[in-house]
Amino acid sequence: MKKLLFACSVLLSLNASAQFDFGLRAGASLSSPRIENFQGISTISDFQHDASELSYQAGVYARVKLLAFFVQGELYFTQINQSALASFTALNVPPKTIDLSISRIDLPILLGLKMGPIRLMAGPMFSSNFNDVSGNLENDLKAASLGYQVGIGAEFSKLFIDLRYEAGLGNWTNSVLIDNTSYQSDIRTTQIMLCLGFELF
Repeated sequence: MKKLLFACSVLLSLNASAQFDFGLRAGASLSSPRIENFQGISTISDFQHDASELSYQAGVYARVKLLAFFVQGELYFTQINQSALASFTALNVPPKTIDLSISRIDLPILLGLKMGPIRLMAGPMFSSNFNDVSGNLENDLKAASLGYQVGIGAEFSKLFIDLRYEAGLGNWTNSVLIDNTSYQSDIRTTQIMLCLGFELF
C-alpha cells in the first residue's frame, strides 16, 4: 500500500511539473533533391540536382516539457523549391532545367533535451505531398513519406530558434516528367532548416 501511494505521489508530482506550450513556428531552408536510380533513355545522358534553393515552412507547434526533457509536435505547410538538370546526348541540345518543387504538409514529432537555453532534438517526420510532379497527381498524393529531423537550438523565454537537418527515409515520387514523358527515378529531399517559434500560451 505504501509503495502504491508513493508511486501515485511521484506521478502526481511529475504531472504538476509538466508544462504544456502551444505556439507558431516558421522557417526557411536550403533544399535539394537526392536523385537515384534514374531510368532515362538514350537521348538523356545525365540527370542531377541543381544548386540548393531557398524554401520555407509555416505552421504551429505543441510542446510538453517535463523537467529537462520535452516532446514537440509540429504541423506546418512546406513549400520546397528545387530543380534538376537534364543533360542530353545530342551536342546541339542544351541542358534543360526540370522543376522538382513540391508542396507538403509535414508532421514531425521531436524528442528533445533542454540544458539551460540550449535545445537538442531528433525525431521522425511524416510528410504528405499534394502537387503534381510525376504527371500522375493521384500517385503523387499517395506518395506520403517518412523522414527524420535532427537539430540544435536555443530557447529564450517565449522564443526558440533551431537549426535542423532533414532527410527522407522514403522517396516522395518514383518518376519525373521531362518533356511530357515520365521517367522512373527515386527522388528524395534533404534540407538544412532554420526555424523560429513563438509561444502563444
